[in-house]
Parts: sequence; C-alpha cells; structure tokens
Amino acid sequence: MKLSLFSFFVLILLSFSHCGPSAEKALTLNYSTSVGQLYPEQPWRFSPEFVLDGKNSTVFCADSKQLDSGFALFLEKNAEFSAIQITNGFAKSSSDATQNAQAKKIKLTSLVMYSEEGKMKVKSQESVTVDLKKVSFTGSTPNEQFVELGQTLKGNVIRVEFSDFFPGSKSSDICISELRFGEVKKSKFEVYPISNEPKLKSLIAGYEEASRHYWAFRKLIKSNESGSINFYDGELVLPVYFKADNTFSFSEMYGGDPASGGFSPAIQGSYSILASGEYGIDLNLSYFDANGIERNDSWIFKRAVSNDEDFNTFKTKLGPQFSEVFDSKNNYLLFFKEKESNRSFYNYQIPIK
Repeated sequence: MKLSLFSFFVLILLSFSHCGPSAEKALTLNYSTSVGQLYPEQPWRFSPEFVLDGKNSTVFCADSKQLDSGFALFLEKNAEFSAIQITNGFAKSSSDATQNAQAKKIKLTSLVMYSEEGKMKVKSQESVTVDLKKVSFTGSTPNEQFVELGQTLKGNVIRVEFSDFFPGSKSSDICISELRFGEVKKSKFEVYPISNEPKLKSLIAGYEEASRHYWAFRKLIKSNESGSINFYDGELVLPVYFKADNTFSFSEMYGGDPASGGFSPAIQGSYSILASGEYGIDLNLSYFDANGIERNDSWIFKRAVSNDEDFNTFKTKLGPQFSEVFDSKNNYLLFFKEKESNRSFYNYQIPIK
C-alpha cells in the first residue's frame, strides 16, 4: 500500500502531537515558591527546598487553614515522572511526626510554562491527586512510601498542593520531610536525580545566611528596649527605634520610644519583614509624611561579617583605626540601607552576647 505525500505528512504531524514536550528524567531546579508556608520570613526553617535535601531532620510545613497551601518547584528544563516517593510528616522523630499534621491527600500538577512579553504563560498542564499514609518508623528511622501516578506528568513547573491532612496531636500545620520524583520498575521506586545539586545546596546555604541577619535584627529590637540606637553615615546620625510590636521611628534629630510622645521623630510608623535572604532582611516601613500622605519605604537591614562587601568597605573607610574602633569578636557590624536613595547607615556598638 502506498501513502500519498499528504497522508505521510499527516501521520508525521499526528505522531508529534502525541509526543508532548520533550522532558528529562531529572530535575534541574531553578527556584521555588510556596503558599501558606510557616514563618516565610525565616526561610531556613520550612522552605520547599528541604524536601529535596535528603535529610529527614529538615522539613516543609504549611498552614492547613490556608487555601491551596503547598509549594511549586520551577525547573530550568522540562522534567517527567510517573511516580513519587515521600517521607510524610515531620519525620525528624516519631514524636515530631505525631505532634504535627501529615499530608493525607496531595494534588500534583505539572505545567509547561513559557515567557512572552515579560509575562509567564501556561502552555499545558496536567494534574493527579494521590492518597498518602501516615509515616511509620523502623526504630528511629522513618519509612518512605512510593505512589504510582497512573500517568506520566511533564513540565518545567511542579506544583504540590495539600488537599487533606491527618491532624497532629499538638498542631494542624501540615509537614512533609522528603519528596522524590521518578518511576517504578519491577515494583521498586527509581528516583530521578537533581541534576544541579550544587545549586540546591547553595539555595539552602543562602537560607542559613538569612538567619544571621534575622537574629541580629532581633538583637537590635532587644537593645532598643533601653532606647534608640544611633546609626551613622559620615556626619549624619540616624537614631533608630524598633519595637517588638512592629512599630518604629527614624529621625536625624531625635530618638526614643514612639509610644512615649515626648519627641517629634522625622518618621514614625509600623514595619513588616517582607523577606529574608543572604543579602539581608527586606523591611517595609509604613508611615504618614508631613503632608499626611501615606508612604511605604523599602529598607535593607543586614549584619556584615568578615570578607562581606559592606564589611570591607567599612574597614577601608576607617583605615588604621578599624581594629581600635570595632571589636568583631564581641560586637555586631550592622547596616540599614534605604533602597530608593541608596543611603547606608552603620552601627558597630551592639554586643553579640
């Protein structure tokens, strides 16, 4: 039987239409996002990357009251998988697993996304919902469970949503310790590797760096209980006052407790932590200016350490006086940076302990 040229091309087109996007049996991680993540301003605690790090002592946890809570992994290339392997719950110990909620049902979605005119668009997506069991332990070691999906999911974004959960004895926060993607061969789970594992380790290391800035900020708040603290930029003095109730004051002339009413600070309002990273803490300062107009200013707070760019700049600025002025073993070197003006103020007098 002979095929016409037209029929031949139709068959070729049909074969391509059923192939779908090309995909690798590996994950090339780019970044992650989450919905309902616990303490997102402290990413070193419960970020999505921890489900990929091979450690049961680290975990992703989300608020069960948050609609569509879960996370998404954005990949540099399309990946495919037909099964998952999961260590459910906070599997650091059987006690931690019992006290916290565990995933009972999760929805897995793979999306093929692309950028067009600066916006991300969805080309295709597929979803499957799977039931999970509570984590069990052999001695002190948590047992993994694998689930075949009944289909192959392909995409450069993998979304995991918590649809139902087993309540914990003390908490309804849903946790999972490890999640692997792969396939089942001869009744055994075959895990697909993370092809750029150094990037995963770098992201997690960045979260640890973020904790350095966060705890220094908490120390500043504690020190502010005794009054305002001066930060400097050359001849300019910036008295700073941050309180645990998320109020603050900045002034180039005055300082003190904004609740006392005994002074007129240049800026007085409330603050919120937007994000924490290896670069520092993103702060939003909300206040009304002298004309009664509401303002939201962006500042960065950071703790500088040896070989840090700000540390080296500060050291160069002080020159021979550096070792006389700053005791790096016992004191913090702190910076406040205003994003809009790029002004930077420093303080080196707050004790570490």
